[in-house]
Amino acid sequence: MAKKKVASVEVDTVVNNFGGEFLNLYIPIPAWSVADLPVKKMARMLCEINGFEFPCALRPAEGGDFYISLSKEKAKKSKVMEGVQLKAKLRMDESEFGFPMPEELTEVLAQDPEGKVVFEAMNPGHRRGYLHYISSAKSVDVRIKRCFQIIERLKEEAWKKKLGDNL
Repeated sequence: MAKKKVASVEVDTVVNNFGGEFLNLYIPIPAWSVADLPVKKMARMLCEINGFEFPCALRPAEGGDFYISLSKEKAKKSKVMEGVQLKAKLRMDESEFGFPMPEELTEVLAQDPEGKVVFEAMNPGHRRGYLHYISSAKSVDVRIKRCFQIIERLKEEAWKKKLGDNL
């Protein structure tokens, strides 16, 4: 009988550092601890540490285990540092883009069908990068400005590519 997949798991782990000259923190995730999640190689996850939840990638590590990278910002918001033991709650990210969609971008794309087509045609990693960039702005005005700049740039690049393909 096949094992039933679960919605989330909790993992006891310790924050490690990849080494090098920059702060490169990560949390190792043993393969056995996520065996009941529908994970094969790499997966988009939502990770909660000390009440702070963030989107992340569960990446494969040597020996069949996994790891999650922690940026300086995520480490600060989750109140962890190298060597700290923690409990991470992991669940599959079921969102459309693997990152929260800023409402400002939702509105811009609703008013710009061509921009929406170009945005959705990008690979998932590029979309997540733009979503993060837009969301990282503290003020609504800056988020709106970034939305328009990004969508106009993407449409311009798509137009140039289309022209180049027709020459």
